[in-house]
Amino acid sequence: MKIVVHIGDGKTGSSSIQEYLEKSSESLSADNIKYLGIMLEHCDKILHPDWQFRGGSDRFFADEPSQASDQFLKSLQQELCNADAAYDKAVISNEWIFSRPHHIVPALRHIQNMGHEVEVILYVRQPVKWLISAYTQWGIKHKTYPGRVRPFKEWVKGRIPNYAEDIGIWKNEFQDRLRVFNYDELEDVVEHFCETIGTGFIPTMNKRVNVVPGQDYLDIWAFFNNQFEGEVVANHFEMVAKYIGIDKGLKKIGSHGDLMPTVSDVNDLQDKLRSEISHLNTALHEQGQPTLAVEIPFTPSKGPSSWDIDQWLLMMVFNLSDRVKQLQDQINKMQKIEEKQ
Repeated sequence: MKIVVHIGDGKTGSSSIQEYLEKSSESLSADNIKYLGIMLEHCDKILHPDWQFRGGSDRFFADEPSQASDQFLKSLQQELCNADAAYDKAVISNEWIFSRPHHIVPALRHIQNMGHEVEVILYVRQPVKWLISAYTQWGIKHKTYPGRVRPFKEWVKGRIPNYAEDIGIWKNEFQDRLRVFNYDELEDVVEHFCETIGTGFIPTMNKRVNVVPGQDYLDIWAFFNNQFEGEVVANHFEMVAKYIGIDKGLKKIGSHGDLMPTVSDVNDLQDKLRSEISHLNTALHEQGQPTLAVEIPFTPSKGPSSWDIDQWLLMMVFNLSDRVKQLQDQINKMQKIEEKQ
């Protein structure tokens, strides 16, 4: 059996790929492909329930690498014994893997030595674009740090990716069985992934995940998360957005321009990342793929006008007003029933 391992990178459509695979078991089976999940959660037998579920990546990668690799190997071996006769390919997709090779590579090496073919798929994007996208996701939408919402300039410190070391490990281990693609050049990464693993693409099954919202909505999101001293998960704002009622005072946040990257920020990053881009481009060039842009044209985003924000506030007020009226009508009906009794 051939094992296809999609290792990321993060912010290159991995969640959309996983969502598509999750919904496409029938079409995958028709092509003799089994999706084993993000953390082998679709294996027939779950040997390690403490991490072998869709959200188990943080637990698995927190373990000591050799122990984690041994557990991963045992689970994968068990599944291959069960599925080898029924399927031609097994697919794993987890964007945590790329920057944590020591947890996975030894297991995949052993699987290869057993006679199974292993193919590794990696999507990469221009690093400055990656960092800006990552800031939107983990700096604003999911505030993964304590304190106030940090401007991009602060958040990015200490987060410069080390592509040279990571991609070097994967290249040395898998050689031409590592397939590297330029995410920036793809119209639809899910469709491209389906073509790469040899299964038909069904557009109606495709749904983009973690889409960047409009700038005015994102600024309101940042303002909301700024009210909390601790970490704020991404769906917190989404859950309460329908029931806005923040009445405990304001913790003011800097303007949109203070938060988002400036031309100077981007130019500094492009200078720092030239060597990293060179390593990625070498890997892409070796596989005949279009290379990443060394520099990107950048125009600072403009913040929303006061009227943009006012319209959001008006919509919230109207929605809340409707809800209050509905509740009042229900109370009035209940009171009339009680009076009759």
